[in-house]
Amino acid sequence: PVFEFNQLKIKLIIGELMGHKSNATTYSPLIGAEINGGSSKTSMPIESNFEYGILVDEGNIKINGHEVSPNQLHYIPAGGTEIDIESEGNFRALLLGGQPFNEEIIMWWNFIGRTHEEIVQMRDDWEAHGERFKPFEDRIGGFIPAPAIPNVQLKPRGSRRH
Repeated sequence: PVFEFNQLKIKLIIGELMGHKSNATTYSPLIGAEINGGSSKTSMPIESNFEYGILVDEGNIKINGHEVSPNQLHYIPAGGTEIDIESEGNFRALLLGGQPFNEEIIMWWNFIGRTHEEIVQMRDDWEAHGERFKPFEDRIGGFIPAPAIPNVQLKPRGSRRH
């Protein structure tokens, strides 16, 4: 769905936002939306139990008073009920959000696991072109080889909620 909120034009890609719901299938509560705006200042309601990232694609905006430029991702921890967005010109940004992980995880390349061994197994499964990761076609040829595992033990990062 595409809708307007104050001076913002919002294209909901996935999830639910301000009473609108995307047709995309989800397996956990999350949100993905493109936000377009011009010179404006507004507060947008958000889910307090989600953490968010706003990736600016075009223009410069202030998010909760912090200046964010193109190609920058601004992190918003869980607990807030609105996002203040201010711009002096046209902008486009991607809003991503969801419930925070309540456990420590390892994020490496395109894999998310709980242990170093899980990540190694995922990489091996990816490289083997096995059943776990189905083949796909895209404009660049489908398969992209995973980089070598670093010569260190991958360790989980702590949840921001701890």
